[in-house]
Amino acid sequence: MQEDINNRTVTLVIQANKLMARLVMRAVEKALAAMKEQQRAVRQKQAVRSGPALQV
Repeated sequence: MQEDINNRTVTLVIQANKLMARLVMRAVEKALAAMKEQQRAVRQKQAVRSGPALQV
Protein backbone atom coordinates (compact mmCIF):
# COMPACT_ATOMS: atom_id res chain seq x y z
CA MET A 1 0.00 0.00 0.00
CA GLN A 2 2.81 2.43 0.86
CA GLU A 3 4.53 1.62 -2.42
CA ASP A 4 1.34 2.44 -4.32
CA ILE A 5 1.10 5.80 -2.55
CA ASN A 6 4.75 6.51 -3.34
CA ASN A 7 4.22 5.65 -7.01
CA ARG A 8 1.17 7.91 -7.25
CA THR A 9 3.06 10.71 -5.52
CA VAL A 10 5.95 10.44 -7.95
CA THR A 11 3.54 10.37 -10.89
CA LEU A 12 1.76 13.45 -9.58
CA VAL A 13 5.03 15.33 -9.16
CA ILE A 14 6.16 14.41 -12.67
CA GLN A 15 2.85 15.53 -14.17
CA ALA A 16 2.97 18.80 -12.23
CA ASN A 17 6.50 19.47 -13.46
CA LYS A 18 5.49 18.80 -17.06
CA LEU A 19 2.56 21.17 -16.69
CA MET A 20 4.81 23.85 -15.20
CA ALA A 21 7.30 23.40 -18.05
CA ARG A 22 4.53 23.88 -20.63
CA LEU A 23 3.31 27.01 -18.85
CA VAL A 24 6.82 28.46 -18.71
CA MET A 25 7.35 27.69 -22.39
CA ARG A 26 4.12 29.47 -23.33
CA ALA A 27 5.04 32.47 -21.19
CA VAL A 28 8.48 32.70 -22.81
CA GLU A 29 6.98 32.38 -26.29
CA LYS A 30 4.50 35.17 -25.55
CA ALA A 31 7.24 37.37 -24.09
CA LEU A 32 9.45 36.83 -27.14
CA ALA A 33 6.55 37.58 -29.48
CA ALA A 34 5.81 40.79 -27.58
CA MET A 35 9.47 41.80 -27.72
CA LYS A 36 9.61 41.16 -31.47
CA GLU A 37 6.42 43.16 -32.01
CA GLN A 38 7.78 46.04 -29.96
CA GLN A 39 11.05 45.95 -31.89
CA ARG A 40 9.13 45.94 -35.18
CA ALA A 41 7.07 48.94 -34.08
CA VAL A 42 10.20 50.87 -33.11
CA ARG A 43 11.85 50.13 -36.45
CA GLN A 44 8.71 51.17 -38.28
CA LYS A 45 8.61 54.47 -36.35
CA GLN A 46 12.26 55.10 -37.16
CA ALA A 47 11.60 54.46 -40.85
CA VAL A 48 8.71 56.93 -40.84
CA ARG A 49 10.79 59.58 -39.05
CA SER A 50 13.69 59.32 -41.47
CA GLY A 51 11.32 59.71 -44.40
CA PRO A 52 11.90 58.52 -47.94
CA ALA A 53 15.44 58.47 -49.20
CA LEU A 54 16.35 61.36 -51.49
CA GLN A 55 17.37 60.36 -54.96
CA VAL A 56 20.08 62.35 -56.68
